[in-house]
Amino acid sequence: MGDQDRFGHLELDSAGEGVARTERTFDAEEYVRKAGDLEWNGEHDGALRLYARALSHNPHHEGAWVGQLRCLVAVGDNDEAILWAEKAAEYLPRSGPVRAWKAVAVARTGATGEAQTISDDALRLGNSPDVWLARGWVHGTSRPEPAARCMDKALELGGKDPGVLLQVASFYTETKRYSRGLKVLQELTAARPAISYSWYLLGQCYGALGMRDQAVQALEQAVSKAPTRRAYREALLVVQGRGGLATVLKRIFRR
Repeated sequence: MGDQDRFGHLELDSAGEGVARTERTFDAEEYVRKAGDLEWNGEHDGALRLYARALSHNPHHEGAWVGQLRCLVAVGDNDEAILWAEKAAEYLPRSGPVRAWKAVAVARTGATGEAQTISDDALRLGNSPDVWLARGWVHGTSRPEPAARCMDKALELGGKDPGVLLQVASFYTETKRYSRGLKVLQELTAARPAISYSWYLLGQCYGALGMRDQAVQALEQAVSKAPTRRAYREALLVVQGRGGLATVLKRIFRR
């Protein structure tokens, strides 16, 4: 899906292309729940459509705005995330989580000083897993130990929430701190084995740590739970030694 197509799906009065007609009777909470399920499984475009549907029912729904911003950041639409964070602030001017995920988007554009200031503002607005997750992302690889402390704080506040666990695991996988990510993902896959994306990340961590057999097992779980996901199948072929291309290995394991 191109950026322009994705942007169109986020209009608050959009019917949400691709959403079944029977879903039109759902309320905002149901859309957010369904969007969260898609987001946790790495299906960010589908989640974006459902978060937008939730906002068309209730434009003051903080969870829908925050989920939308998380997904935009996850797919790399940082400028768009900033625009939508500003739109969210019109409805929720004192939302720490909204401000926090704007900080992540700003940091990913390279404006780290501005992002730190926005993150400071988010913390002043309230103490929540989102503000600590976002602060960890803002620190990123440039300040690994403060970032880890932020992730620990997020886990302390919301570590039973699979979305929090998945964000922490994604952070450690993306920043190549695979041993830390492995611990979180082992906890998450044990508690919520149906989340395919957590098995995919677990396979990445095992693979990056040279634990081939465990990587194969984790990725087989990912493929069994989401057989249509091409990235999962490609990753499995690579660790099985059947993918062949070093460039694919580099992309999948982010080395």
